[in-house]
Amino acid sequence: MHMESDLPWKYCWLILQNEVNLMKLDGFALVDQKTRGRESRNENVKEQSWIRGCDFKNAQAKWKAKVAVYEEIEKKSGKEIVKAESILSGIVSDLAKEQQFDEYAILSEKTKSKLRTMERSIMSASSIIAGMSRTFNLSSAKILTAVSAVLPPLPVLGEEEPVSKREFCDMLGINRKSKYVQMGFDNRERYNAYLNYAEGEIKVGEKVSCRAAPLGILTNIANDGSVTIKLLPFGTEKTFPSSNAARMYRYVPLLDEYGRDVRFDTTPDYIKKNHRILLPPACSNLTQQKCHCKEKTSFVSCSNYRETSHVLI
Repeated sequence: MHMESDLPWKYCWLILQNEVNLMKLDGFALVDQKTRGRESRNENVKEQSWIRGCDFKNAQAKWKAKVAVYEEIEKKSGKEIVKAESILSGIVSDLAKEQQFDEYAILSEKTKSKLRTMERSIMSASSIIAGMSRTFNLSSAKILTAVSAVLPPLPVLGEEEPVSKREFCDMLGINRKSKYVQMGFDNRERYNAYLNYAEGEIKVGEKVSCRAAPLGILTNIANDGSVTIKLLPFGTEKTFPSSNAARMYRYVPLLDEYGRDVRFDTTPDYIKKNHRILLPPACSNLTQQKCHCKEKTSFVSCSNYRETSHVLI
């Protein structure tokens, strides 16, 4: 028996479509519920404070989190390295405000090793510098001057924020106004200037070093290749058959050069003329006596010293 109408089939199809639509609606409702739950959890996490916590329990969860963050950075930066660096730098700077955040944890193992070695070296140098500053003498002054000259980084071309003297001195715990620091920076400037023309040809009038003296001045270069050098500090001139025979090279500025100011006698001339200013050797039986001069003076005599010295007060 054949059916003359297709209404039953249409009715069945409509029922099937209705069931499918109901299933879709249930799926949408479930997704919406999960989304709202996830958003609610995200809001709760945002309201919480940062804690140290622990690492991911399994590698798959860690990988999914890494991929999600990586894809988000790709989208926001457009896969431009500079933008990605700026984003990551800002994130690290914000996280560094938390006391429990470990900045070393985000670095590669190679960089971690370098930074740890550098940090320990700085700590060791700071402790040694502090000890040498307490027992200051010419030898320690030269060492501290060399340290102040060698350790500061060279200026980088195009660098927006070069390392300042304050930052360098704070890192080592030294006084940036001390004489050895100032002389160390001056020595470094002279050495940097030397590096700019170290490979150039040596000209007459330049400071040189040779086998005859560590410091001299090149006074003449003859047509036959012989060179004449004025040796310092005595000024003796010496001629060599060639620069190779003299083992001549451009003078390298000393990084540990530390000079003390020459102290001159400031005693007035009229005191030197009218009074004998003699300093007796240190001894235990120094006694004060009265001077028979008309002027008020302090008279000092010593049994180990034949001369008597008195100085105006």
